[in-house]
Amino acid sequence: MSDSKASDAKTKSYVADVSSLESLLAALYDVISGAAGVTRDWDRFRNLCLADGGTRFIPCKPPPPATAAAASSGGSATTPAPASANPLSAVKATILTAEDYIKRVTPIFATTPFWEICVANRIERFGPIAHVFSTYESFKAPPNQPDSPAAFDRGINSIQAVCDGTRWYLVTIMWTSQDMAGTWGGPKTVPDRYLISYDPQKNLTSAKK
Repeated sequence: MSDSKASDAKTKSYVADVSSLESLLAALYDVISGAAGVTRDWDRFRNLCLADGGTRFIPCKPPPPATAAAASSGGSATTPAPASANPLSAVKATILTAEDYIKRVTPIFATTPFWEICVANRIERFGPIAHVFSTYESFKAPPNQPDSPAAFDRGINSIQAVCDGTRWYLVTIMWTSQDMAGTWGGPKTVPDRYLISYDPQKNLTSAKK
């Protein structure tokens, strides 16, 4: 295939990625997945995002163990907690641009295999905007194969997206794992309601088999 034809094929692939909310979500999971040392198609990733670095990626992690234990009772590692303190006050939410995210994960993907799949999408839409609670599972080998290992992580991507009338964009993605959610006093596993895909606009409800 000539360079021009290869470029055209890639452009068409990128167009397909953003033609619907469903294709946007599928492309997001696909583009970050792969074997160790395999360079991700970061141009494809950037195409999912708002221009000029507008899309935000927000991993939410608990504080270090001593701080987390203190925060659960509302105090610090050395200070007694007031009775009414908020256990979520010590949550660390890091705000990243698309370029920040790429810089953050590139050295990890260079040495670590990583695949992430969607278990279920719970979608709410209004006009051009959509919010998706997208339950994910992460693997260190290709999933859905006879000899695939169990997922090493499960959690939820909270995704906001917008359509400009011609294509969809990612606006924000905020995520946390079920283990981290349990650290903050929440459920230690993803609740069953988030293991069922739901899209009222399409009258679609389906459980992940």
